[in-house]
Amino acid sequence: MYCLERQLHAPESTAVLPVRWLDQGAIVLTAVLVHVAGLTAGMDVARNTVLLLALALLVRSVANEAAAAGACLGFLIVNVLLGRVQSPDGLESHSWWAVALYSSSSVAAWLAAVFLFVAVLPLVSVRHSATL
Repeated sequence: MYCLERQLHAPESTAVLPVRWLDQGAIVLTAVLVHVAGLTAGMDVARNTVLLLALALLVRSVANEAAAAGACLGFLIVNVLLGRVQSPDGLESHSWWAVALYSSSSVAAWLAAVFLFVAVLPLVSVRHSATL
């Protein structure tokens, strides 16, 4: 988020290849590499990383990179503190909205994370840093 928010106005406006394409490529590459690493670390780690990246991009488009980081932290805290519930049979479970707590085998949670990521990817080019 920090690097996306910093820019050099003159070189970026005269670049042959739009810099926003490079930014989007770097973010997509991050998501792909996280999924590759998820094969060993667990796909829930990959899903949650993509979900947090999407949330950060969404918040960054309306605020700044610091708010994006804070929103991701707040999202995780709310999921862990309020998302855990007990099912009627007494076993610990999670609320339907606590996507970060779903198991790694949950296709619905993975699809939700990927859908949100693809939906906010065009927002990469939105910047709020001060112009010179």
